[in-house]
Amino acid sequence: MENIKIRPPKQEDSAFIVTSWASSAKKLLDQSIPSDVHYDYYKPLIIKLLESKPKIIIAASKDDDDHILGYTIVHQDVLQYMYVKYVVRRQGIAKMMYDLVGKPKIISHKPVWWHKYLANDRLVYNPYLFLGA
Repeated sequence: MENIKIRPPKQEDSAFIVTSWASSAKKLLDQSIPSDVHYDYYKPLIIKLLESKPKIIIAASKDDDDHILGYTIVHQDVLQYMYVKYVVRRQGIAKMMYDLVGKPKIISHKPVWWHKYLANDRLVYNPYLFLGA
C-alpha cells in the first residue's frame, strides 16, 4: 500500500470513471442483456451523477498520479460504486478508500466482494438508489 496515493479526482479522470463503471454494469446486473445495452443505458446516468458533484476518492500510483488503480463514489451517503483494477485487488485498496469516504450506510449495488468488508459495517443494500435514482 506504500505505492498508492489517495487523491481527489481530476477533470480528466471522468472518462476513465464513466467507461469503467458503465462497462462493468453487465457484471452487476442482468447477465442475459447484451453488455452494449447496459453501457449505452448507464453511461448518461453516470455522467449526470458525476455532474452532481458526489464525493470521489481516487487511488493512484505514487509513481504516476494519472495511473488510476481504483476509485470510490459516494452520493448523498450512498456508496454508488467502488472500483479497483483487477491486477491490484486483494491489497486493501477498497477498504482504504471505503474508510476514507466516511463509511456510508447504504450501498446501491452488491459487488462480489462486498460481504467481506462492507457487510460488517451493517450497510443496507438498496438498489433503488443506484445512480441517484
